[in-house]
Amino acid sequence: MLTFERNGRLWLEIGREPYCRKDGSTTELIVWACRCASDGCSESVEVKTPTAGYESSKSFGAKHCEAHKLSPDQVNDRFKAAVKARRAAK
Repeated sequence: MLTFERNGRLWLEIGREPYCRKDGSTTELIVWACRCASDGCSESVEVKTPTAGYESSKSFGAKHCEAHKLSPDQVNDRFKAAVKARRAAK
């Protein structure tokens, strides 16, 4: 079993599964798990990466379980607030 650390978070390999690409060829994906970043949450976050080059996968940016993920509207609202705050600080 593999372990991988990214941004202070430890990801553990919990399994592997076959994957069929659009061109019909097959490969294997690594399934990783890490604890949700929300305080007090004991749920895990799962991501899947290719076996080759998993270190550079953007999937490891996931931080929250399904219950604590922000909706697209919440993400947009936070982005707008950050832009407004940056402009006000200038």
